Amino acid sequence: MKTYKLNDFTKLIDVTNLNNCTTYPDLEKVCDEAKQNEFNSIIVHSGQVKFCADYLENSEVKVGAAVSFPHGQVSIPTKAFETEDVISNGAKEVEYVVNLTEFKAGHDDYVKTEMNVVWSLCQTWDIVGKVIINSNHLSKEEIERIAKIALEVKITAIKTDLGDKQLEDVRLIKNLVGDEIKIEATDPMASLEDTILLLEAGADRLSTANGVKILDEAKEKL
Repeated sequence: MKTYKLNDFTKLIDVTNLNNCTTYPDLEKVCDEAKQNEFNSIIVHSGQVKFCADYLENSEVKVGAAVSFPHGQVSIPTKAFETEDVISNGAKEVEYVVNLTEFKAGHDDYVKTEMNVVWSLCQTWDIVGKVIINSNHLSKEEIERIAKIALEVKITAIKTDLGDKQLEDVRLIKNLVGDEIKIEATDPMASLEDTILLLEAGADRLSTANGVKILDEAKEKL
Protein backbone atom coordinates (compact mmCIF):
# COMPACT_ATOMS: atom_id res chain seq x y z
CA MET A 1 0.00 0.00 0.00
CA LYS A 2 1.21 3.50 -0.85
CA THR A 3 2.27 5.76 1.99
CA TYR A 4 0.13 8.91 1.99
CA LYS A 5 0.90 12.40 3.20
CA LEU A 6 -1.64 14.98 4.28
CA ASN A 7 -1.36 17.11 1.16
CA ASP A 8 -2.05 14.07 -1.02
CA PHE A 9 -5.72 14.40 -0.15
CA THR A 10 -6.60 18.07 -0.56
CA LYS A 11 -6.53 18.22 -4.38
CA LEU A 12 -8.16 14.79 -4.66
CA ILE A 13 -11.36 15.92 -2.94
CA ASP A 14 -14.37 17.50 -4.60
CA VAL A 15 -16.57 18.59 -1.74
CA THR A 16 -20.29 18.47 -2.51
CA ASN A 17 -23.47 20.17 -1.43
CA LEU A 18 -26.32 18.67 -3.43
CA ASN A 19 -29.07 18.87 -0.82
CA ASN A 20 -32.51 19.93 -2.01
CA CYS A 21 -32.94 22.39 0.86
CA THR A 22 -29.55 24.10 0.63
CA THR A 23 -29.53 27.74 1.74
CA TYR A 24 -27.13 30.53 0.77
CA PRO A 25 -25.37 30.29 4.16
CA ASP A 26 -24.90 26.56 3.44
CA LEU A 27 -23.27 27.41 0.12
CA GLU A 28 -21.04 30.01 1.75
CA LYS A 29 -19.97 27.41 4.29
CA VAL A 30 -18.98 24.82 1.69
CA CYS A 31 -17.13 27.48 -0.31
CA ASP A 32 -15.25 28.65 2.79
CA GLU A 33 -14.35 25.07 3.75
CA ALA A 34 -13.08 24.41 0.25
CA LYS A 35 -10.89 27.52 0.31
CA GLN A 36 -9.54 26.90 3.79
CA ASN A 37 -8.66 23.28 3.02
CA GLU A 38 -7.56 23.88 -0.58
CA PHE A 39 -9.92 21.30 -2.03
CA ASN A 40 -9.95 20.79 -5.79
CA SER A 41 -13.54 21.93 -6.26
CA ILE A 42 -17.03 22.21 -4.89
CA ILE A 43 -19.94 20.51 -6.65
CA VAL A 44 -23.37 22.12 -6.51
CA HIS A 45 -26.67 22.15 -8.37
CA SER A 46 -26.78 24.07 -11.65
CA GLY A 47 -28.81 26.96 -10.29
CA GLN A 48 -26.23 27.62 -7.57
CA VAL A 49 -23.18 27.82 -9.84
CA LYS A 50 -23.16 31.59 -10.39
CA PHE A 51 -23.47 32.38 -6.69
CA CYS A 52 -20.59 30.03 -5.84
CA ALA A 53 -18.43 31.19 -8.76
CA ASP A 54 -18.83 34.81 -7.65
CA TYR A 55 -18.16 33.87 -4.02
CA LEU A 56 -15.02 31.94 -4.97
CA GLU A 57 -13.68 34.61 -7.32
CA ASN A 58 -9.90 35.00 -6.91
CA SER A 59 -9.78 31.53 -5.34
CA GLU A 60 -8.12 28.45 -6.81
CA VAL A 61 -11.15 26.34 -5.89
CA LYS A 62 -13.16 25.40 -8.98
CA VAL A 63 -16.93 25.23 -9.17
CA GLY A 64 -18.38 21.99 -10.51
CA ALA A 65 -21.98 21.65 -11.69
CA ALA A 66 -24.16 18.56 -11.41
CA VAL A 67 -26.17 18.53 -14.64
CA SER A 68 -29.46 16.67 -14.87
CA PHE A 69 -28.90 15.52 -11.30
CA PRO A 70 -29.88 13.13 -9.82
CA HIS A 71 -31.92 11.16 -12.39
CA GLY A 72 -30.59 12.10 -15.83
CA GLN A 73 -34.03 11.65 -17.39
CA VAL A 74 -34.13 14.66 -19.69
CA SER A 75 -33.55 15.02 -23.42
CA ILE A 76 -30.13 15.58 -24.98
CA PRO A 77 -30.99 19.19 -26.00
CA THR A 78 -32.02 19.90 -22.40
CA LYS A 79 -28.71 18.54 -21.09
CA ALA A 80 -26.87 20.59 -23.71
CA PHE A 81 -28.69 23.77 -22.69
CA GLU A 82 -28.01 23.16 -19.00
CA THR A 83 -24.33 22.45 -19.73
CA GLU A 84 -23.96 25.69 -21.68
CA ASP A 85 -25.78 27.59 -18.94
CA VAL A 86 -23.54 26.39 -16.10
CA ILE A 87 -20.41 27.04 -18.13
CA SER A 88 -21.57 30.60 -18.86
CA ASN A 89 -22.17 31.05 -15.13
CA GLY A 90 -18.66 30.01 -14.13
CA ALA A 91 -18.55 26.22 -13.88
CA LYS A 92 -15.07 24.80 -14.50
CA GLU A 93 -16.19 21.19 -14.24
CA VAL A 94 -19.40 19.57 -15.48
CA GLU A 95 -20.68 16.19 -14.39
CA TYR A 96 -23.88 14.94 -15.95
CA VAL A 97 -26.06 11.92 -15.20
CA VAL A 98 -26.36 9.41 -18.03
CA ASN A 99 -29.87 8.53 -19.21
CA LEU A 100 -30.26 5.04 -17.75
CA THR A 101 -33.64 4.49 -19.42
CA GLU A 102 -32.00 4.67 -22.83
CA PHE A 103 -28.93 2.76 -21.66
CA LYS A 104 -30.95 -0.06 -20.10
CA ALA A 105 -32.90 -0.31 -23.35
CA GLY A 106 -29.66 -1.06 -25.16
CA HIS A 107 -29.59 2.28 -26.99
CA ASP A 108 -25.82 2.70 -26.80
CA ASP A 109 -25.79 5.05 -29.80
CA TYR A 110 -28.09 7.41 -27.89
CA VAL A 111 -25.82 7.29 -24.84
CA LYS A 112 -22.76 7.92 -26.99
CA THR A 113 -24.43 10.88 -28.69
CA GLU A 114 -25.47 12.31 -25.32
CA MET A 115 -21.93 11.96 -23.99
CA ASN A 116 -20.43 13.48 -27.12
CA VAL A 117 -22.74 16.50 -26.93
CA VAL A 118 -21.88 17.28 -23.29
CA TRP A 119 -18.18 16.56 -23.73
CA SER A 120 -17.92 18.68 -26.90
CA LEU A 121 -19.30 21.68 -25.01
CA CYS A 122 -16.81 21.09 -22.20
CA GLN A 123 -13.94 20.86 -24.69
CA THR A 124 -15.00 24.11 -26.34
CA TRP A 125 -14.40 25.90 -23.05
CA ASP A 126 -11.49 23.69 -21.95
CA ILE A 127 -13.16 22.39 -18.81
CA VAL A 128 -13.45 18.98 -17.16
CA GLY A 129 -16.32 16.73 -18.25
CA LYS A 130 -17.53 13.77 -16.18
CA VAL A 131 -20.26 11.21 -16.73
CA ILE A 132 -22.12 9.97 -13.65
CA ILE A 133 -23.04 6.37 -14.42
CA ASN A 134 -25.02 5.39 -11.30
CA SER A 135 -22.91 2.23 -11.19
CA ASN A 136 -24.73 0.77 -8.19
CA HIS A 137 -27.67 0.14 -10.54
CA LEU A 138 -25.55 -1.47 -13.26
CA SER A 139 -24.36 -5.03 -13.77
CA LYS A 140 -20.74 -5.86 -14.56
CA GLU A 141 -21.65 -6.22 -18.23
CA GLU A 142 -23.43 -2.87 -18.27
CA ILE A 143 -20.45 -1.15 -16.64
CA GLU A 144 -18.23 -2.66 -19.32
CA ARG A 145 -20.56 -1.30 -22.01
CA ILE A 146 -20.61 2.23 -20.67
CA ALA A 147 -16.86 2.23 -20.03
CA LYS A 148 -16.37 1.28 -23.68
CA ILE A 149 -18.52 4.24 -24.75
CA ALA A 150 -16.55 6.57 -22.49
CA LEU A 151 -13.30 5.32 -24.00
CA GLU A 152 -14.60 6.01 -27.49
CA VAL A 153 -15.74 9.53 -26.55
CA LYS A 154 -12.63 10.16 -24.41
CA ILE A 155 -14.49 12.15 -21.76
CA THR A 156 -12.36 13.27 -18.80
CA ALA A 157 -13.78 11.01 -16.13
CA ILE A 158 -16.31 8.38 -15.12
CA LYS A 159 -18.00 8.99 -11.80
CA THR A 160 -19.27 6.01 -9.82
CA ASP A 161 -22.22 5.72 -7.49
CA LEU A 162 -22.24 5.20 -3.76
CA GLY A 163 -23.19 1.72 -2.64
CA ASP A 164 -21.96 -1.57 -1.26
CA LYS A 165 -20.19 -2.60 -4.47
CA GLN A 166 -18.41 0.66 -5.21
CA LEU A 167 -14.91 -0.72 -4.53
CA GLU A 168 -15.63 -3.57 -6.92
CA ASP A 169 -16.96 -1.11 -9.52
CA VAL A 170 -13.91 1.14 -9.26
CA ARG A 171 -11.56 -1.83 -9.72
CA LEU A 172 -13.58 -3.03 -12.71
CA ILE A 173 -13.58 0.37 -14.40
CA LYS A 174 -9.86 0.83 -13.74
CA ASN A 175 -9.13 -2.50 -15.41
CA LEU A 176 -11.22 -1.42 -18.40
CA VAL A 177 -9.99 2.16 -18.92
CA GLY A 178 -6.50 2.08 -17.42
CA ASP A 179 -5.05 5.59 -17.35
CA GLU A 180 -7.00 6.83 -20.38
CA ILE A 181 -9.95 8.07 -18.33
CA LYS A 182 -10.02 9.29 -14.74
CA ILE A 183 -12.28 7.71 -12.14
CA GLU A 184 -14.10 9.68 -9.48
CA ALA A 185 -15.61 7.74 -6.60
CA THR A 186 -18.64 8.92 -4.65
CA ASP A 187 -19.03 8.39 -0.94
CA PRO A 188 -20.92 11.02 1.11
CA MET A 189 -20.08 9.20 4.37
CA ALA A 190 -16.40 8.82 3.55
CA SER A 191 -13.75 8.20 6.17
CA LEU A 192 -9.99 8.30 5.69
CA GLU A 193 -10.00 4.50 5.48
CA ASP A 194 -12.74 4.56 2.81
CA THR A 195 -10.80 7.17 0.85
CA ILE A 196 -7.56 5.18 0.86
CA LEU A 197 -9.39 1.99 -0.16
CA LEU A 198 -11.00 3.79 -3.11
CA LEU A 199 -7.68 5.32 -4.17
CA GLU A 200 -5.96 1.95 -3.95
CA ALA A 201 -8.77 0.45 -6.06
CA GLY A 202 -8.04 2.95 -8.83
CA ALA A 203 -9.97 6.14 -8.07
CA ASP A 204 -8.29 9.41 -8.96
CA ARG A 205 -10.67 11.70 -7.09
CA LEU A 206 -13.27 11.49 -4.34
CA SER A 207 -16.60 13.28 -4.32
CA THR A 208 -17.87 13.70 -0.78
CA ALA A 209 -19.91 15.92 1.50
CA ASN A 210 -17.43 15.10 4.26
CA GLY A 211 -14.14 16.45 2.94
CA VAL A 212 -13.35 18.29 6.16
CA LYS A 213 -13.97 15.12 8.18
CA ILE A 214 -11.52 13.20 5.99
CA LEU A 215 -8.83 15.86 6.36
CA ASP A 216 -9.32 16.12 10.12
CA GLU A 217 -8.88 12.36 10.36
CA ALA A 218 -5.82 12.55 8.12
CA LYS A 219 -4.28 15.27 10.30
CA GLU A 220 -4.75 13.02 13.33
CA LYS A 221 -3.42 9.83 11.76
CA LEU A 222 -0.82 11.06 9.27
